[in-house]
Amino acid sequence: MKPTLYPWMSRIVVEIRAFLNSDVPRLVDLWNRQEAVAGRLQVVTAAMLELHIFSKSYFDPAGLILAAMDHTLIGALFCGFAPNDDGSKLNLCVGILSHSILDDAANESTWPMLWKFADDYFKSHGTERIFFGSKFPDSPYLAGFCGGTFVPGAVTMDQSQINRLTDASFKACGEVDVLNLDVPRFKPPVDRRVIMAKRNYDVRVAIDPLPENWWQNNVTSFRHQIDFRIVERKSNRVCGFLSFSNSRPVDSGWDSRYFGIARIQVDEALQRSGIGQAMLFDAIKDLGQRGVVEIEAQVPRVNTAYLSMLKKIGFRSNYSAFQMQNILGP
Repeated sequence: MKPTLYPWMSRIVVEIRAFLNSDVPRLVDLWNRQEAVAGRLQVVTAAMLELHIFSKSYFDPAGLILAAMDHTLIGALFCGFAPNDDGSKLNLCVGILSHSILDDAANESTWPMLWKFADDYFKSHGTERIFFGSKFPDSPYLAGFCGGTFVPGAVTMDQSQINRLTDASFKACGEVDVLNLDVPRFKPPVDRRVIMAKRNYDVRVAIDPLPENWWQNNVTSFRHQIDFRIVERKSNRVCGFLSFSNSRPVDSGWDSRYFGIARIQVDEALQRSGIGQAMLFDAIKDLGQRGVVEIEAQVPRVNTAYLSMLKKIGFRSNYSAFQMQNILGP
């Protein structure tokens, strides 16, 4: 797509265009001068953007849409796509607007210009629905930059972001709670079911296991992962799975002290038997011994049982975010 110039004030022109390699320092400057918002990383570097955005095999410069004025970036939209069901490729029918930035220097007409460019980009790929942040939990970009383990959506306290999305016909379709656990202060509650589970099951650890598919290989690149599996002793059958990844892009090594729950799953027939909590308690203890001080969990609010369990064992609410969706017309 060709860049578009929009005059909105005398002698001042806003240029809407796709990302160029020379834009990297300008994009860093745009990000770093934004006001603080819950969950958003305040300071980024060119190296961080390279590792976590530009190095993705599916990164498309045309999907990073910028607003520039007098060689200064004043706005940016991070556009991408969700994966297909087996994680083997992108699903172009489901678009993801990972984040939007609009600088104070931008005129009120800048956002409609940016969104029009993004709308055309998605429609040119046959996109039918667009989610903001992620089609939870899947997001192609900015995990750790906006939110921790995942990009939860539009932070409920960020009213300017919500207003922009509403103007672009996005509607709330759910809410995600972001919780944190202070690991050094964690004391597992006494639960008879957990005690019984530990008599019959073992928890096994795997460090940086191989990715299961192409999508996971992309989104977990440069993020360390620790997997825990709870196994029945008699049959050696895996009955539950719990995965963690470091939740901040500034922590790329094993010295990371901040991890988040990436996935938790227990066999349906064994749910509420205590094995899920037994696995989680052992995992928290293991991470604490590795120097981890904080664990994050992101939970859709409709998952009341999981949310209640986390709060019961000591996770505390940090902030929440709206999942927002736009169904594109013809």
